[in-house]
Amino acid sequence: ALGAYLTALDWRTLEPHLEGAARAKGGAALGEFLTGFRERGRLLLLDVEDRNTRGLTGAESEGESHFRALCKDTLYSHKSSESSGGSYGLGKSVLWAFSGLSTVLFNSILVDDDRAADSPRLVGRAELPSHAVTDGRWHTGSGWLGREVRVSKRGARAESVWAEDAVRRAQALHIDRGPGAPPGTTIQIVGFRDPTRELESPERVASEIEDASVRFFWPAMISERHMRVWVQTGDRPRPVDVEGKQEVAPFVDCYRRRGEAVATLEHPGDVAVRRVKVDIPARRDGSPAAEGHADLVVRLATERELKHPGLGHVAMFRGPGMVIRYWDRGGLMLGMRPFHALLLAGEARDPESPSPEDTATERFLRAAEPPGHDEWRATPALRQGYQRGGPVALERLHRSVTEELRLLLAPR
Repeated sequence: ALGAYLTALDWRTLEPHLEGAARAKGGAALGEFLTGFRERGRLLLLDVEDRNTRGLTGAESEGESHFRALCKDTLYSHKSSESSGGSYGLGKSVLWAFSGLSTVLFNSILVDDDRAADSPRLVGRAELPSHAVTDGRWHTGSGWLGREVRVSKRGARAESVWAEDAVRRAQALHIDRGPGAPPGTTIQIVGFRDPTRELESPERVASEIEDASVRFFWPAMISERHMRVWVQTGDRPRPVDVEGKQEVAPFVDCYRRRGEAVATLEHPGDVAVRRVKVDIPARRDGSPAAEGHADLVVRLATERELKHPGLGHVAMFRGPGMVIRYWDRGGLMLGMRPFHALLLAGEARDPESPSPEDTATERFLRAAEPPGHDEWRATPALRQGYQRGGPVALERLHRSVTEELRLLLAPR
C-alpha cells in the first residue's frame, strides 16, 4: 500500500528534493523524519474534509479566489463575507508545519464556478527551504504535484489536475471523495506529526481532535447552522456529539436556556441576560459609526458544578460559532457567586436573521481578532479598517461585561 501511494505521489521526483532540503540550513527536522520513515516503512496521513461548502473555486494564477488563497498565496486570506472566520491566512500554515515531509495535497469538488463540471480538482504543494539536489542545481520556492503547462518561452508551471485524471490520482492518494460526494475540499497532511511531541497513535490524535472540536466549536454544532463533525481512524467515521460532554455542558445549558431568562439570579441553574453596548467607530471606507450590542448570558452554577474547570469563565464568540476565548472572571470580588457565562456578539445573537447592527458588530470584532483568533484587541486590521476609537471601544466592552457580572453575582 505504501509503495502504491509513493508512486502516485511521484516519490522519485520528490525524494531528492527532500534530501537536499534536509541537508540545508534548518532542515534537521526534515532529515530526522526521513530517517525514521525509512526505518519504520510507515507513513501517517491525516485527511481533513469538509462537505457542503464552495470548494476551491477560481483561476490558477489570476484574481482573488479560494484556490489561490489556500493553495498558492502566502499570508493572505480571501473570504466570501465579512462574517467569515479567518482574515490573516496564517491558519493554513499549520498544514505544512504538521507534515513531516512539508507536503500537503488538496482534492476539491467545486460549486458555482466556470469549471465546476470538471471537478474534482487536485493539486499538491511541498514547502521546502532553498536547497541543492544531487545534480548540483539549486532550487527555491514551492514544489508542485500537478500537470505541467508551458506558459511562455521561459518555462512552465504546475496547474491543477481535473476530472477523470484527478479521480484516478485521488483514489491512489487516499483523498478520493467518493461518487456523488457534495461540494467541498479534502486536505491531506502527508507524514502527519506533531512537532511539539513524540509520535502518538492515530487513535490518540483523533481523540484530541474530537475534544478540541467540542471545546471550541460547540456553539456551531448546536446552533441553527448545525455544523456536524466526524472523526475516523478505522472503517467507520464516528460522529462527534456535544451532548454529555461535561467540559462544555454548563455553557451549552446556558445557551439553550437563554430564552428563559429571569430578572435576577436567585437559584442554582437560573439564567439571566444583559445587553452590553458595543460602540463601533466609523470605517475608513466612509461607513458611519454605529451602535451594536452583545448579549451577556449568565447562569448560576449548581452545587455539583463547583469544581467544574470552566467555573467563573465567559465563553466569547461571534457569528461562525467558534469560541475565541474562555475569559476567567471568577475572582472579581470576595464572595462572588459561582457561574458560567456566554458573550454572544455580532451575528451570534441571531444567526438566522441578524440585524444590520449585528452585522456591523460582526465585522468590527472580526477585525479585532489577532491571527490566533483567541481574543478581541487592537490589531493592525482594526487600525487600518476603522477610524480612531476602536481600541477604546473594545476596552469599554470588556469593562461593561465585568460590571454586569459584578451586579448580577454580588454575594447575598
